[in-house]
Amino acid sequence: MLLRLDPGGAGALDAGGLAVGLSRAAFARMFLPALLSAATPRLRAIEAARAGSGESLARFLGRALDEAIERAALPAGQPPSAASEFDALFG
Repeated sequence: MLLRLDPGGAGALDAGGLAVGLSRAAFARMFLPALLSAATPRLRAIEAARAGSGESLARFLGRALDEAIERAALPAGQPPSAASEFDALFG
């Protein structure tokens, strides 16, 4: 597959590959299908929630990933921090 990116668009692929020690092509093969598979069934809900928050798509998805990582790092049964709950409710 040939992926055509806007000028400067390859920078995100290069940065991602560098972060995990992969070439641009290897990073794209490993992560793009997984990200698309996860996001595609949720695109309408993602866009509605993102538009409601006023955030860019990148910021919205980054925040969602940060929150999921924070929840996964908590010991079983430990509730999330009050600050993260406040941020989730009021931005």
